[in-house]
Amino acid sequence: MPNTENNKRIAKNTLLLYFRMILVSLVSLFTTRIVLEQLGIENYGIYNVVAGVVGFLGMLNGSMTSATQRFLAFELGSGDGKSYNRVFSMLLTIFLSFSLVLMFVAIAIGPWLINDFIVIPNDKKDIALWVYYFSVVTFFIDLISIPYMSSIIAHEKMGIYAFMSFLEVMFKLLLAYILYASTFDKLLTYGFLTMFVTFLITLFYCVYCVYKIKGCNYQFSWDQSLYKKMLGYMGWNIFGSVTYILNTQGQTLVLNIFFGPLVNAAKAISDKINSIVVSFSTNFYMAVRPQIIKSYASGEHDYMFKLVFRSSKLSFYLLFLVTLPLIILMPKILVIWLGLSQVSDDMVLFSQLMLIYSLVNVFENPISALIQATGNIRNYQVIIGFWTLLILPISYFLFKLGFPAYYYLIVLISIYAVAHFFRLLIAKQQLGLSIKYYFRTVFAPVIITSLPSAILSNYLCKFFPDNFLGLVSSGIACILMSLTFIFSLGLEQTERVIVFTQIEKLLSRHKR
Repeated sequence: MPNTENNKRIAKNTLLLYFRMILVSLVSLFTTRIVLEQLGIENYGIYNVVAGVVGFLGMLNGSMTSATQRFLAFELGSGDGKSYNRVFSMLLTIFLSFSLVLMFVAIAIGPWLINDFIVIPNDKKDIALWVYYFSVVTFFIDLISIPYMSSIIAHEKMGIYAFMSFLEVMFKLLLAYILYASTFDKLLTYGFLTMFVTFLITLFYCVYCVYKIKGCNYQFSWDQSLYKKMLGYMGWNIFGSVTYILNTQGQTLVLNIFFGPLVNAAKAISDKINSIVVSFSTNFYMAVRPQIIKSYASGEHDYMFKLVFRSSKLSFYLLFLVTLPLIILMPKILVIWLGLSQVSDDMVLFSQLMLIYSLVNVFENPISALIQATGNIRNYQVIIGFWTLLILPISYFLFKLGFPAYYYLIVLISIYAVAHFFRLLIAKQQLGLSIKYYFRTVFAPVIITSLPSAILSNYLCKFFPDNFLGLVSSGIACILMSLTFIFSLGLEQTERVIVFTQIEKLLSRHKR
């Protein structure tokens, strides 16, 4: 397929994913406030620390999703349609076996975790144990859905993916209403309903794939060489995820040990804000990633590198446009969103630093997809994994010395900034990526646009009134300031021409 058609598909899929992201973000903001009000800040913190324990397993979903998408997209890119069903069926067999073993182990150690390891008030331990069990089952259901969801993404059917998200947010709105109206224990009700919503969404994914995507009918087959290849790839991917889990979900437990549930609630809010905002760049990456893998499989390496460089830069810009006003205006935004009584200093600072971390780490995805496309990820996972493992012991040591809770984010930002240079070196060694060209086409434009935008926006926001209208005006001013620098300094001439051409097409259609 010509590259122009691929670019059009990427643009179309990105728009669909943005529609999905806006809808999910709006509903998530609303439901988070309702859930926080109904549970209370202590119960909300308990839920997140309990779910965080399961997150040690649930975060494996990300690595297994990445591996699944790689194998399925590679089969499509190589043009071997006959083997797609074989690969899909083997992946589903592996996931079923893996999830059953993990679920058994997780349920067996649940009482010890809740009663002896996690800091939870005694009168909440029984309910917390049930919430833990619900979270384990939710993990199992999520794991089974991965091959089906990955098939939708590999086939670039982002319209269906967006529709599924619409169903999910409708269910979450209903969940918030039921939680509001429920006379049962709110924490227990929330845990059960979250599990039930996950089951319904997974069911929809399975039914659609079986009836609408060729090759998604499960047929048991076993290829020992393919199994070893998949298991080796997934094993190294899981190793990378384990280090990530220790650095993120592990911090939830460390913060709980040193500072208690209230700080966990502040971290949970910052994580929620970050997950919503990061979707601005990950939606674009999700649309590009299958093309990176397919172009590698088909031998179109020049186009592959062009996608990696351009998506790295554009994903930063998309994230920066949203994060800059949020970082500057975070105290006011949290008060309006959650109410003054629910907002703490930790919550504000955690949220600001978490967004800065996301800006630093936004460059990871395109380079990671590039390396994963090769299937040779051992060196990548070992080097990045062991380097980032330093985060947890450093944070623990700082907390022992009496440093405040937000220092874990400072450590996180610093370690991941250095980790990206290791990624570039690995990509150079394995694929011949030009680091000099990467710095010139990605880092240089990003720096010369983001620094002046941040400085001038922060200065400009001081002149707006301290009310809701002033908040909205400040946010718009930050975005306009950033857009000005991005268009004038951050884009190449050909990229500016593409943008203006698309704007002209939209205006001409509107006039008609």
